Amino acid sequence: ERHERMLARVEAIVAAHDDLVLCRTSSQVRAAKQQGKIAALLAIEGANCLDGDPEAVDAFAERGVRLMQLTHFFANGIADGTEGWRRPHGGITPLGVEVVRRMNATGMVVDAAHMTDVGIAQLARICRAPFLSSHTGVRGLRDRQRNLSDASIDLIAASGGLVGIVLFPPYLAK
Repeated sequence: ERHERMLARVEAIVAAHDDLVLCRTSSQVRAAKQQGKIAALLAIEGANCLDGDPEAVDAFAERGVRLMQLTHFFANGIADGTEGWRRPHGGITPLGVEVVRRMNATGMVVDAAHMTDVGIAQLARICRAPFLSSHTGVRGLRDRQRNLSDASIDLIAASGGLVGIVLFPPYLAK
């Protein structure tokens, strides 16, 4: 219910601004650009909102969510995160595998931001679509566990995905 309210709030914000368009497809994004508008896409940071139910992916996809991170900083029931000392799963959990499969089936993009190298390697084996890391740094430039290793960057690229660099000084080169 809380998530439904949050999605409704985003929809209301977009509706209140003539220069924004809520897009659910790539053709809608292209149309927004042609009209000189800003395309807004619904994304979820951390899959905790699924409450352990992989079928909830379908409900979020139906509401227009097009991208979801599996973790947000810390481990959850889906996968280990990069922050803190606790990494109880050794990567992606069986529930996480089910979630990735549901995301692939609905066309929702898997976001590997905040995932460990082990989790990203597992994701590369189970994900049947390009995946990405929406916001990160590069560990070769700044050695932080939150930043991606070269191996993880290569796996994302090999999937056909992309890496977005976060403009946050502690994650960038000195």
